[in-house]
Amino acid sequence: MADYGTAEYWEDRYRKDSNPYDWYQRWESMKGVIKDYLKLDDKILIIGNGTSRLPEEIYDEGYMGVEAMDISTVAVEIMHERLASRNIPCQVSDVLDMYQYSDNGYDVIVDKGTFDSILCGENSHINIDTMMRELVRVLSYNKGRYICISYGQPNYRLNYLKSMKEWEVTTIPIKKPANDQIYKLKNYNEDSGSQENASISTSTRPDLYHYIYVCTVINKEMPEVGGSLNFENQEVPAANAGDSEYLDNNGSEPNVEPPADLELDNEGGLHASNENIVTENSL
Repeated sequence: MADYGTAEYWEDRYRKDSNPYDWYQRWESMKGVIKDYLKLDDKILIIGNGTSRLPEEIYDEGYMGVEAMDISTVAVEIMHERLASRNIPCQVSDVLDMYQYSDNGYDVIVDKGTFDSILCGENSHINIDTMMRELVRVLSYNKGRYICISYGQPNYRLNYLKSMKEWEVTTIPIKKPANDQIYKLKNYNEDSGSQENASISTSTRPDLYHYIYVCTVINKEMPEVGGSLNFENQEVPAANAGDSEYLDNNGSEPNVEPPADLELDNEGGLHASNENIVTENSL
């Protein structure tokens, strides 16, 4: 099974195919929802961009403060060429250690598939926790927003997202593309070691959706301005042997591989109209 959580997988993928590729949805089918959470002067970072057209499409809507990043050097080189005419920055970075990005540096972080990819890799529970801590750090304390587009249903995603006390989560379902192909989800339960295959047809099941999770920062301390902390003559407590920076989340989330059909070129199916957007009351 491909390890979607590693840089090596993505380097190899983009060497083989440098064409623009968008997971799940195109901007046109999502913007009716996402624009409600954007302001024109927002500083926006797209994480795990790959070769997606999302930076150009958001920029062309008037959001001039957009940037992009990806763990793959190959993808970033491809994007440098594509984004040069719009002067959109793009650099290599890892969502588990975004050292290039300062605290409180962005109003919005957009993620289309990166959260899902991390869940498909090794040590997924720990890595997701690490990733979310980095996102909280980089997001503005003043209602920064993490917008996560995912194939994962709420019962498989909210236990992770709601573990962060710094933000509150809003869930918005959005219809999958109308001609999305039949695909198989291979669920791997890491705890029991069992595997399960389920065939799902979106052409005959119009009630199947992708999900947009909007995490809004509401409980993050304002950074101190001026002054300095004086630690002189203060004791530094010794570390306890049992201390751990990150806790393993032993929730029930299966380790899910992204749908196999997304490896195909389903360009036509990604151009959904705004009528694909639904509200919870219409489900």
